[in-house]
Amino acid sequence: MSSRNGFLRGKGLTLLAVPWLALAAGLHADTAPAAAPAPAATSTPDPGPFNYTDFSWVLGNSRWTDNSMIDSKWFTPQFIVDVNYVDDFNHPIDHTISGSTSEGRSDEVQLQQLGVGGDLHVDDGGGNQIRGRIMTGFGMDSEMVPRNDETPSRGGWNLGGAYQIITEGYGGYHWDVLHGVNLDAGIFPSYVGLYNYYNTENWTYQASYVSSNTPWFFNGVRLQIFPTDQLKTEFWLINGWQTYGMFNDKLAAGYQIKWANLDGWFSSVYNGYVGFDSPDSPDLVRLHSDNSWLARDYKSADKDSFFTWNAWSLTADIGGQQGPVGSATAGSGDPGHTDVTFGPGPNEEAFFGAMLYNRTQFYHDKFAFTFGGGFVNNPGQYLLLVPPVTVQATGQPATAGTYGTAVGEYDNGANGSDPNPHAVQPIPNEAPGSAFIGENFQVAFDYMPSQYLLYRIEFAHDETDIPYYSGPGGVTSTDGWNPAAGTGSSTGGGWTPDLVKFENRIELCMELEI
Repeated sequence: MSSRNGFLRGKGLTLLAVPWLALAAGLHADTAPAAAPAPAATSTPDPGPFNYTDFSWVLGNSRWTDNSMIDSKWFTPQFIVDVNYVDDFNHPIDHTISGSTSEGRSDEVQLQQLGVGGDLHVDDGGGNQIRGRIMTGFGMDSEMVPRNDETPSRGGWNLGGAYQIITEGYGGYHWDVLHGVNLDAGIFPSYVGLYNYYNTENWTYQASYVSSNTPWFFNGVRLQIFPTDQLKTEFWLINGWQTYGMFNDKLAAGYQIKWANLDGWFSSVYNGYVGFDSPDSPDLVRLHSDNSWLARDYKSADKDSFFTWNAWSLTADIGGQQGPVGSATAGSGDPGHTDVTFGPGPNEEAFFGAMLYNRTQFYHDKFAFTFGGGFVNNPGQYLLLVPPVTVQATGQPATAGTYGTAVGEYDNGANGSDPNPHAVQPIPNEAPGSAFIGENFQVAFDYMPSQYLLYRIEFAHDETDIPYYSGPGGVTSTDGWNPAAGTGSSTGGGWTPDLVKFENRIELCMELEI
């Protein structure tokens, strides 16, 4: 069976599943006639897991209802184009957007992603299949995604360059047992946080914190087991949390559970993860649980009705880190550490957040309106997308691993000499004892002339309790250009990044997926 279906490519996982499933099942009231009972397996060929009805309404899933136009016996091609124009009301001088995984530049037309690839599915003659998938990631994503991974700096080979334009690349085998068993190895999307790696399949362009701050890909091995056509269990053995390599010397592990009902109005996905992802902190363990529930509470029985369907999506995440954060004592070579914990305290490392969205499609599915948002409380900032500050005292580009140093260089507000009225505390840097609380919401309007093409206008508001987003002064230099040596330090020019606590944006985008 083909793996092109969006559900087979996976999405979300569980620590809290059964009570929510029971509650959701008791609350549903769909206006569409109930689906007929599934035919016996002996009378009709098995259509494949989650292919028994239409799930194109699900957040993070393909909008396709029919891909037969380009499907073939051995390979299903796919072509993705994501182009945006973002009007950031802060108008940073360097056009740099902070804290977003869906856009990195403002007041410019940018190709966010160009993806070319597809799915291989070749019958081996015995009822099983050789399978694989390749998808490129040209455009802004090829710079933004690797930027958030420090592991390419470990060792002598540049993993960032090796994977820079690959969003998915794996091969594997499909056994025709139960309702399917797949074993794949390579790099593949994680879907922790529900929103899809590809904006072409999401309800809004900007995701809330529980999706933006959780990973887009895993590099390793996954085992997918489909006990029924309504249930998927998936297990991961991977290098780390959105990493090409390992920070330390232990592999990470995780799981995903997905369940949907036969009538197709309810879907749920649950993720769990455990790993050791902090540089030079081999005994610092990270645990994270991501859980999502989706319900379509209205579907018109008349295809000519003005309102086609209405659906809701709720996601809740909880996680944290515990153990010693390693650091070298300057000049001694002896290891030092700071103990952090899940629980309350000066060095709390925790994550709790949620997001809720509603989407209504109408007028023959040509138009859609979406609204929603979420919040996060992330003491320790352990999953924060740190602002892309690009200078240090030496004038060299900073990486995620040097933000701790950048704090000391830029945070001179304590002596009253900080020329930046906004940045009066350390730049967000994932340091023990730091704090981060954020809220955001989005309102989006879509025009979809076909199932393959979407035009969107969206308003997004983001707000945090610490300076985090790019302000008018930008995060690069006094004029927004690459700085000369020394301009990034408090003693070499007096410039500091301009970070503010809120941001409003209007996003225009064109999204094509064939």
